[in-house]
Amino acid sequence: MKAVVPDSSVLSALKTLNCFTHLKKLATMKNWVMVVPNPVLEEVRNNIDIMELRKAINCRICTIDLDDLTDLRNRFPALADGELAVLFLTLYFKDFGIKTDEAIAILDDKTARSIANKLKINYFGTLRLLKIMLDNGILTKPQFYAFIQKLRESGFRFTDAVIHNIIG
Repeated sequence: MKAVVPDSSVLSALKTLNCFTHLKKLATMKNWVMVVPNPVLEEVRNNIDIMELRKAINCRICTIDLDDLTDLRNRFPALADGELAVLFLTLYFKDFGIKTDEAIAILDDKTARSIANKLKINYFGTLRLLKIMLDNGILTKPQFYAFIQKLRESGFRFTDAVIHNIIG
């Protein structure tokens, strides 16, 4: 079992795509436990109903004291609290009683992904998440490409080269 920790941009993208049920299917199929830190919830509170989210993806909400993020915030001041919380929780998931083999962050921000790489945190982004859904039969190719187009139209920024890299 793996703990999968999404950032607010991921949750916002999935909300835009009306794709929470797809994530729940994937989590069940892959034996993932979805864990959302409270600073991420604070970032999406105006756009996503938290109770709806909790029910839709069957997630566990993890409370992280913002004081616990001080060390990471001092080291990486460019990151928002949600991104810091995802990195923190992914680094210290066992300290929060999450019984899994490993934790994976889902991050879209380039700086956050670079820092995750430096910290040796496993991560991927929303587009890779959609590709995993495609590879596991949760999305069809037309759905996948329609979701990519809808993300692009909603202001989600990525290049054609990123899509080509994900598709392989």
